[in-house]
Amino acid sequence: MLFMEKMSLSWLLTTALVVVVSGFTDTEPGPAATSATPLGGDRFKIEGRAIVPGVKTQDWVSTARVLVDGEDYVGFLRIDGGFSVNDVPSGSYVVEVVTPSYRFEPVRVDITSKGKMRARMVNYIKTSEVIRQPYPLQIRSSGPHSYFMKRETWGWTDFLMNPMVMMMVLPLLIIVLLPKVVNTNDPEMRKVNETFPCSPCFTDSMILGIQMSFSLWTPVSTGNGAVHEHAEPKPGASRCVRAHDEALLWLQRLQQSQQQ
Repeated sequence: MLFMEKMSLSWLLTTALVVVVSGFTDTEPGPAATSATPLGGDRFKIEGRAIVPGVKTQDWVSTARVLVDGEDYVGFLRIDGGFSVNDVPSGSYVVEVVTPSYRFEPVRVDITSKGKMRARMVNYIKTSEVIRQPYPLQIRSSGPHSYFMKRETWGWTDFLMNPMVMMMVLPLLIIVLLPKVVNTNDPEMRKVNETFPCSPCFTDSMILGIQMSFSLWTPVSTGNGAVHEHAEPKPGASRCVRAHDEALLWLQRLQQSQQQ
C-alpha cells in the first residue's frame, strides 16, 4: 500500500516537471532555421587576387574586405592579396574589394549549377555588353580614393580666356596685325584709295539720314520766300563727298539763321 502511494506521487511529480519544462521550451523554428539552405544544395568558392600597382600589399591589405552582393558574403584578403569566399551557391554575384585607401572596380561572377565560373565587367549602363575577365579574378586598383575636391589654381590661361580680356585684346590685335597682312603697296589698292579716299566711312543710309535731318531741322527761307534745298550731288561723287556737301549746306543755313 505504501509502495503504491510512493509510485503515484513520483508519477505526479514527473508529469508536473514535464509540463513545466515544455512551457519554457520554444518549439517554433527561429530565423536561422528559416534561412538555412536546403540539404543537398551545392556550394562553391570564389577565388581571386587584389592588386594595387606600385604599393606593397602589407600597407593596405589589413583594412580591405571582399564583398559579394553587398554583404551577403564577406571575405578577407591574405597577406599576398589573394582571397577566397566560401560557401557560395550557384547564381550571379557582384564581387568588389572595399578598402578606405584605394578604389577597385567591381566584377560580376556567374556560377552555374555545375560549378563553372565566368567573370565579366560590371556595366550598369549597357547591361547587355559583356567584357570577359580572367578567372581566378585579378582585380586591379584604379587609383586612390579622392575624398576632397582639388583647390582651384590661378593660371595665365584663365586670365587670357576671360571674356573681358578677349574683348580688349582681339580688337587690338586686329588693328596691329591687319595692316601687316594687307599689302598697301598693291597698285590696284592704291588706286582705289586715291579715287575713293573715305568711301567706307558713310553708307547710303547714313547719307539719307543726314539729308532728312537737314530738311527737318534747318529749313531756312531767303528774302524772296524761297527755301534752300540740299545740294545736288555731283554725278559719280563718292559717299564722303556727298556727306561733305550736305554738312557744308547745313553750316551755311545755320549761319544765315543766326544773322537773321
